[in-house]
Parts: sequence; C-alpha cells; structure tokens
Amino acid sequence: MHSQVQGNPSLELCAKCVCVCVCVCVCVCVSVSACVWMLTEVQGVRSQTVKKPPPDNHLKAVKIQAWWRGTLVRRTLLHAALRASIIQYWWKQKLAELLEKRRRAALEYYARQNWAAVRLQSWVRMWRIHLRYCRLLNAARIIQVYWRWHNCHTRGFFRGSYEITASQLRLELEIFLGSQVCRITDCIPFPIKNWPGRLQH
Repeated sequence: MHSQVQGNPSLELCAKCVCVCVCVCVCVCVSVSACVWMLTEVQGVRSQTVKKPPPDNHLKAVKIQAWWRGTLVRRTLLHAALRASIIQYWWKQKLAELLEKRRRAALEYYARQNWAAVRLQSWVRMWRIHLRYCRLLNAARIIQVYWRWHNCHTRGFFRGSYEITASQLRLELEIFLGSQVCRITDCIPFPIKNWPGRLQH
C-alpha cells in the first residue's frame, strides 16, 4: 500500500493533504479545549469575586430601593383600585338612572294604554246605552200614540177652561167622543143676596 502511494503522485498529494488536515484539527481541538478551560477559570474567578458579601451601605440602599418600589407599586395599585371603585360607583348610578327611566317609560306607556282602553270602553258603552235609550224612547212614543188613538176611539175625554169675574162664571168645554167633538160654552151668573144693612141704605 505504501509503495502504491509513493508510485502515484496524485495519491501522495492527497495523503499529504489529509495529514495536514488532521494536524490542523488536532491543533484546533487543543486550542478550543484550552480556551474553554481558560473561560471556566475566568468565570470561576468572577463568581468568587461576585460572591463576596457586599458592604452594609449597599444592602441598606437596596432595602430602601425595594421599600420605595413597593411603596410606589402599592400607591399605584391603590390609585387604580380607587379609580376603579369610582368608575364602578358612577356606572351603577348611571345604570340605576337608566333602569328608572325605562321603568317610568313602561309605566307611562301602560297607563296610556289603560286610559285609552277605558276611554274606548266608556265610549262604546255610552253609544250602546244611547242606542238603547233611543229605541226605548221611540217605542214609548209609538205606544203612547197608539194608546191615545185607542182612547180617542173607545172612550171620550174632555178638556176645558174657565174664567171667574165679579158677577159670573164663564166655562168653555170640549168633549171628545171618538171622532166627534162637542164644544160647550156657558156663562153662569152669581146670585146677588140683599143684606139687611144694604137695604137700609
């Protein structure tokens, strides 16, 4: 195999390239591992430096900042809750007003409908009573006309007038017997008595 590679120049060139590539890869791996080791060492040193306890002033400043941030957050939440409660209260009042307006409108509409129904019923009843009264009145008039005609043709009746003066009584009578009419006019004088006192004069 080695003799074949030495005899063929192209294969020899390929073998050299492969060797160079392998060497480069080995160097790269070594350098990468060295870099990783150095980075880990640096991070370890940094972590050791960070893990050192901070001074008291820094802790106090951090606590004050945390307290102030908490105060700001609580204040913001309190303002938000207060505004939300104000908006809810306003909306409840507005909703109550809207419901009251709707209730009043419904009551007014119902009252108008009820009033219109009562008015129509009263008009219809009045019209029916008026018709019934007119029918009864017409029937009564017809009955009266027939009754008077019957009285005139079956039995008579009379009517008259009189006038009284100082010396007489004047009468005027009309007697109806069926279709016949008899009129009587008469004057009746009053008797004059002679009193004793008047005769002496």
